[in-house]
Order: sequence, then C-alpha cells, then structure tokens
Amino acid sequence: MNIDNINKNWLAFYTKSNHEKKVAEKISNKNIEVYVPTIILLRRWSDRIKKINVPLFRNYVLLKCSEKERLYAIQTEGVVRCVTFQGKPAIIPNKQIESIKKILEVEREKIEVQNGFLKGEKVIISSGPFVGVEGVIYFNEKNENKIAILVEVLNRSVVVTLPPESAIKVL
Repeated sequence: MNIDNINKNWLAFYTKSNHEKKVAEKISNKNIEVYVPTIILLRRWSDRIKKINVPLFRNYVLLKCSEKERLYAIQTEGVVRCVTFQGKPAIIPNKQIESIKKILEVEREKIEVQNGFLKGEKVIISSGPFVGVEGVIYFNEKNENKIAILVEVLNRSVVVTLPPESAIKVL
C-alpha cells in the first residue's frame, strides 16, 4: 500500500449545478484523486436523439483525499460544501467506490440512481461480468435480478440488472 494513501478517504463534495466536470478538472490539477462516475443517457431534441455522458450523481464529485487536500477542495470555485455527518466529513467506504467502478466498466447505459436505500438481501457477485460487486439483491416487476449498491453518504442506490450468467453469494 502506498504510504501517501494511508490517511486518505473517499469523500463527497456537493457542487454548484452542472459544475462537476469543471470542479473535477481544477482539483485533479492539484494531483488529488477525483472520481466523477458517468453514465450514458439518450436525450431527445426536436430534430434528433443523441447519447450524452452525464454524472451518475448530479452535483457531486468524489475525492480520495487527506484532510489538507479536503480543505483545499472546499475552497475550489464551484464547490459548495463537503458532505458531513455529525460535523465530520462523511467517509465513503472503498468497497462502494470499487463496486461502482466495476459496474461502470461493464454497463453505462442501463443504470438507475434512486433516492434512498432499497431493501433486499446483502450479496456479493461471485461470477459473471460484475464479479466482486457487493450490494443488495432484489427482483423487479419483470422478475429480473437487480443489484443495488447503496451509497449511504449520498442517500442513493445505484441499480443495475444482473446478466443471467451472474452467480450470487449471500453475505
């Protein structure tokens, strides 16, 4: 493990509307690890339909940073505040970030973000394209297996349909 990463945690920063990419660029220029997960949406205009890249979590950037870097990030133009819990920065577990990254490597179009947490059984995917992803499994009205990665800090659930070849293991 890199000694520089020992005192670094994943934190969420709330940004001004539509400033995620600008904030990420400014902060990454200071060699701070920034993650703005994006998905692909279809947008319809009067004359065309186009696929566009949009942030998975609107108005948020995620940083893996030390306390000193957090203080720098708060002062960055476009950042409104750091997400806190009981007056302290709210830490996002590495496993949640890794699960989101893994899902977005495989699927970027058929992903939903829902407010709040979905109820279901905690599982880990043991085979298939999402192997290693931890989350909550549930069935939708079409009887499809879906997995939700709960991001408690943002009060959001990232939901994706599991491919048929996926095997799950209950935690």
